[in-house]
Amino acid sequence: MSLLTFLYAKKEAASEQLRDALGADLKSMGGLLWSDARTEGAAFNEEVDFQLRSSAAIVHCIGPAGAGFYQGSVEVRKTIEALDARSDRRLVIVLLGGAQIPAEFTDLGRFVDRMKIIAAPADLVIAAKDVVDAALPNGVDRARMAELAKLADKQANDIIDRTIRKVPSRSLTIVVGPYACAESMDLVATPTRGILKMLRGAALPGFAPWFEVMGSIAFACANDKVEAARRVVEALQAVRGVGTLRTYLRMVAASWELLQPAERLFIVSCSPENDIDDMLSGKDGTPVQHVRLVHCTEAQGLIAERKVGSDAPQRIANPRDSLKATDRVVLLKPFGSFDHAERAIFTAEEWREYSNIEMPLPRDMAMQMAKSYVIVLGAGGFSPSLQMVFNALLKTALHNPDGESNRFLLHNPDARVADVYHRTEAMLARGKREDDNPTDRFLNWLLKTYNLRYKMVPPLSMLAALDDRLNSLRRDPGAGRAA
Repeated sequence: MSLLTFLYAKKEAASEQLRDALGADLKSMGGLLWSDARTEGAAFNEEVDFQLRSSAAIVHCIGPAGAGFYQGSVEVRKTIEALDARSDRRLVIVLLGGAQIPAEFTDLGRFVDRMKIIAAPADLVIAAKDVVDAALPNGVDRARMAELAKLADKQANDIIDRTIRKVPSRSLTIVVGPYACAESMDLVATPTRGILKMLRGAALPGFAPWFEVMGSIAFACANDKVEAARRVVEALQAVRGVGTLRTYLRMVAASWELLQPAERLFIVSCSPENDIDDMLSGKDGTPVQHVRLVHCTEAQGLIAERKVGSDAPQRIANPRDSLKATDRVVLLKPFGSFDHAERAIFTAEEWREYSNIEMPLPRDMAMQMAKSYVIVLGAGGFSPSLQMVFNALLKTALHNPDGESNRFLLHNPDARVADVYHRTEAMLARGKREDDNPTDRFLNWLLKTYNLRYKMVPPLSMLAALDDRLNSLRRDPGAGRAA
């Protein structure tokens, strides 16, 4: 379920009640609602920008008193910018208690083709369902969404039970697979579309199937690696999508960091792109305190930085030293990072060179990761990038020495991604498993290659449920399980 942003005037009781009803309705289907419950504080303007650009739909709620000052003077302008940025983003205006469209909303009229105005009924539970139906007009199968949400709740509970609640506790590793964004409602955000975008931009025919081939082609057409990286980034940004997955990831990371459990959250990126880096660093909103570890081609092979608050990242002088006890969130970039493009690993030649060279990690981290609970977001078992991460770059860190089974690949069974490699894997994974049939052979291959088990759980729904459990634990250490 996509993310919705809810904007309203502060201290408007009916608006707050609708907000809560809408949040509950979305939560029952594995969705997530963000609202501007506050309109002040450091970086709040950037936070609003980020949320609006990450939303599938924007909801403005108007009570009898009209638009709030911030809503009418700032959020309307930001809404227009977000709607201009993406042609499939929708706008819903909810009128409570006989309210009228305020004068401040005049400029929103040019989006009439994707705008819905709802005169809310007195029953705000019914009003919330009307809002969801208007925000997601292609149809909401509530029974199916509720079924998947229950599976996501079960997975989130299992994660909490086997990490934070386990004695002794263990860390959580989230691997952002190559199709994680595409399975999170950003259907255009696939490697295939990015590769085609770059090739056609360079007036090249044909098709390159994988990311490292894309990097080699870009390098062959450029003067140096920095220019090659720029070409790759431009192509990938053109198909990046609304960023819903990054929003959910940041919420989980922020909740984990605020909870300060005994163990760590490791986020592994299977690309040198900087989208997850920017999300955690607060480029578009509130930053999350974390350590970033970047694999690179220089002598010591590792760049380490610590991001605290709004300050600039601090370079860690001795990156192989053990992390501090307060470093609860760690971002790993095994292919390097495009902000260090000259030292990133993104061509086929570099992949070949580093296929037997592991990413160096701080002391004790590899063992901590090896014993962690591992989830891969989105399909991608056939992807060379996932195989490079598991079997080369992070081979020790992602190999559990005890053979434990807390390792899963989460796949959205309802995602229909226009990518031949994703379709092939999805067809095998979703088939009925029988002895030695194609589905059985594929699942056995996945277990043998990655020690991963397939779970038909939408990544977004699981992250939303996990964030809810983490927040429940923060409010009440005895909580954390769904009712």
